[in-house]
Amino acid sequence: MKELKGFLIILGCLFIGNILSELLTISIPGSILGMILLLILLITHIVKLEQVEKTSSFLLSIMLVMFIPGAVNLMNVIQKFENVIFQVVFIVIVSTVIILIVTSLSIDKLLDKGGNKNE
Repeated sequence: MKELKGFLIILGCLFIGNILSELLTISIPGSILGMILLLILLITHIVKLEQVEKTSSFLLSIMLVMFIPGAVNLMNVIQKFENVIFQVVFIVIVSTVIILIVTSLSIDKLLDKGGNKNE
């Protein structure tokens, strides 16, 4: 029952984010607005971390499965990418490397600033 409540909280934030995205006609996706809303609710302690922790861990563990429908749909429109496939692959590889570098440097700075608790 606790997991269902957490799922409903996350789903509610997603729903409100989608509504806000449509009403405000901004170029931020509703899912991002929903997660920002959830973050605000967690920071202000309106929603307790314990309420959504198990559900979010489960959703993260099955996240890869959620990409399958998009990948299958990509096979339907692959002919549109035939002329630019090498550019797309290059951009994906370069952006992945940049994200890895920025993430690792950010974590490194945070660990240096906050002190490593394992020491």
